[in-house]
Amino acid sequence: MVWSVKYLKGISGRKLFECFPEIRNQLWKGELWNHSYYVETVGSVSEENIRRYIEHQSKAY
Repeated sequence: MVWSVKYLKGISGRKLFECFPEIRNQLWKGELWNHSYYVETVGSVSEENIRRYIEHQSKAY
């Protein structure tokens, strides 16, 4: 799972920068994606779990 997420983020980031190179200047340190990700099975995750995860993202860096 880890490699497929990294692969997806890498490819999508490169494609976005190819199409919209100006967005790199608007991003923090020129990076599109955070290094972490969240995976949970469909149907078992609550909105509160997702909200808590997102809120704690900025505290990790």
